[in-house]
Amino acid sequence: MADGVTRGVLAGPKFDRVVHGIHVPAHVAEGVESNSLDRLRLRCAGLVRVVPDGAFSHRTAAQLLELPLFGTHNTMQITVAPPKNPPRHKGVKGYERDLPPAHVQLWHGLPITTATRTFLDLAELLPMRELVALGDAALRRRLTTAEELAAAINRSSGRRGLGVARLALPRLDGRSASAPESLTRLRFEDEGLPRPECNVNIYDALGEFIGCADLVLKKPKILVDYDGAHHLSVEQQRSDSLRDRLYVSNGWVHLRATYRDTQPWAHDLYDVIKQLIVERRP
Repeated sequence: MADGVTRGVLAGPKFDRVVHGIHVPAHVAEGVESNSLDRLRLRCAGLVRVVPDGAFSHRTAAQLLELPLFGTHNTMQITVAPPKNPPRHKGVKGYERDLPPAHVQLWHGLPITTATRTFLDLAELLPMRELVALGDAALRRRLTTAEELAAAINRSSGRRGLGVARLALPRLDGRSASAPESLTRLRFEDEGLPRPECNVNIYDALGEFIGCADLVLKKPKILVDYDGAHHLSVEQQRSDSLRDRLYVSNGWVHLRATYRDTQPWAHDLYDVIKQLIVERRP
C-alpha cells in the first residue's frame, strides 16, 4: 500500500490473482490458459514465495511431473517439515510431514517431491487402479524404478496408504504407454485372465514389422488395442484397417478396447477373450 498498490489496484486489470492473497503483474500471466500446466506453474511460483521451505506434493507434484490423474484437481498441495506450520491459504492444502532432502527435487525451478515420494503420498488418496496408472507412467518415463518404490515402501512403516502401495507395486508395468492401457491391463487380471504383455512389436512370417500392439497374449495369439481419441481421424482409421488385416492374415485375433472396457462393471470384452483362449488352445 505504501507503493500505491491498494486493494482496488490489485483487483483491477494490472494484476492477476494466482493464489488467494498472492498476485502477479498482469503481463506475467498474459496468454497463460486457465487450468493449463503453465498456469499451475505460475500459481506454484507465487505460493513458493510465501512458503519457501515447502515442497509441492501429492496431486500437485503429480500434475507438475505430468503424471496421469483422473478428475479435476484445483487445490494446490504442499508439504512442509515440522516444526513449520503448513500454509493456510484458500485453495491450498498444506501438510506437515517429514521431508528429507532426498525426497525433494527442483523441477522447472519449483521444489516438488520426487516421483517415489509422490507415489507413496498418493497411495493414501487414490484408488489402487489409479495409483497403478500413475506408477506405470513414472516407470515408463524413468522418474523412478520398481526397486526404488519397493525400498521406499519397506522403509515406510505405519503410514496411511501403505497397504494400497504394496498391492499396486507388483501390478506396475513401465511398458504401458498410457493410463487407459494400464486400466485395461488391470481388467485382464481382475477377470482372471493371463497378464498381457504391453506394447509388443508384431512381425509377419517373413520378419516384416506389422505393428506395435498395446496388449498381447502371445500363446493364443490375441491382440487388444485401446482406441483413444487419436484413432478417430480418417487417416488413422485407414492405417489401422490395413494393419489389422495383416494381423488377421498372420493368425492373430485383433480386438479393440474403449473407455467402457476399463470399468469394473464391463465384462463382455474379457468374456470373449476367455472364449478365444479356450478355442485356440492346442
